[in-house]
Amino acid sequence: MPNILSRTLACTLACWAVGSATALAQGLDGVAREDDIVLPQYDASVLPPLGPGWRERNPYRDTDRTTGSVEIVTQGRRIFNQSCARCHGVDASGLGPAPDLRRIGLACRRVPEPELQARCEADADHHFLSSVRHGKVRVGITHMPPWEKALSQEAIWALRSFVEQAPATKR
Repeated sequence: MPNILSRTLACTLACWAVGSATALAQGLDGVAREDDIVLPQYDASVLPPLGPGWRERNPYRDTDRTTGSVEIVTQGRRIFNQSCARCHGVDASGLGPAPDLRRIGLACRRVPEPELQARCEADADHHFLSSVRHGKVRVGITHMPPWEKALSQEAIWALRSFVEQAPATKR
């Protein structure tokens, strides 16, 4: 038992040290700063308006298979590369210090039952939306600033549409 406890403590301390080093290397001090947020330039007029209140599911997913989807994904890519690529890799390649966003909900595609697949996608959408809106803070270290005040609901769901369609790359 003491061996497990000491390994757990050592792992926890190592993770804390890596997280702290990463935060310092990225210039983050545990508080999201305005200079961490890059406001993207994109054509919001091509994104269908969603009205007040945050949607829980990606409302553009159904249009992802129509001609309107090309513009939604194009704007999502533009927003991503201006605001997210610094940490998540250009074109959502996952080649950055932050997680590969293409993995969020990836397993949902393999669920054969349509109802379960829709529930899985809804969970993945919720995780994505919550992460983007509220950011990520772990052990007092800001790993991702909150984007809720910088990006509209339409922009966030366009990001999600782009990330879902971004091609996989080999590492």
